[in-house]
Amino acid sequence: MSFNLNRHHKSIRIAIFIISALPLGWMVHAYYYDNLGINPFEALMNVSGHSTMIFLLLSLAITPVRRWLTFLFRQFKTIKWGKRLSDWNLLIRTRRMLGLYSFFYCTVHAAIYLHLELDWIVEELLWELNARNLIKVGFVSWIILLILSLTSPQWMQKKLKRWWRRIHRLVYPLALLAGFHYLLSGKPTDQLPYVYAAIIILLLGHRIVVKLLPKLRRNDDTGMMAVRKK
Repeated sequence: MSFNLNRHHKSIRIAIFIISALPLGWMVHAYYYDNLGINPFEALMNVSGHSTMIFLLLSLAITPVRRWLTFLFRQFKTIKWGKRLSDWNLLIRTRRMLGLYSFFYCTVHAAIYLHLELDWIVEELLWELNARNLIKVGFVSWIILLILSLTSPQWMQKKLKRWWRRIHRLVYPLALLAGFHYLLSGKPTDQLPYVYAAIIILLLGHRIVVKLLPKLRRNDDTGMMAVRKK
């Protein structure tokens, strides 16, 4: 089997980029044509918020999916490709795009709130930050996403060296904060925040298990960046 996913990285990344922009396209189209229902603010907040969470969870899922795909492909003797972690390096490279989209939709989410709810009044924002835990958690989450986005380019990886990995491990508390934010914002009858919380626990729990069990831990894969092997 001569197929190699990494050879098609350009077309795959372009496809992911276009698909990832669809929520934004829907929001712009629905807003322009006044097709947001009886509560436009809630509709826009829901789409931007869910998009933020989905892209964050997808970026978190890359490392365990890469590990399990490698394990799965090793079970088939007739398949030559996919048995090494480096065969799935495209997933690691795609993760940066997913993380940046998460930051983008989080920024859109915050901008919608500031524009439609607070009308960009700084005093109102300060009062909200002081009075509501929901806004505090959301603001801290956005700050962490901003830091991760600013340090995501390859030249920043080279410049920061060991600090780059330490900084990007902030994605783990970020996931917990994002899940807590949704639990605070959800209605008592809304089950989706609990689904998000369960997925976050599963993804972070997988990392803890891999870290603790020597049989699962691989020294050639930190989960933070792609490592090419010949």
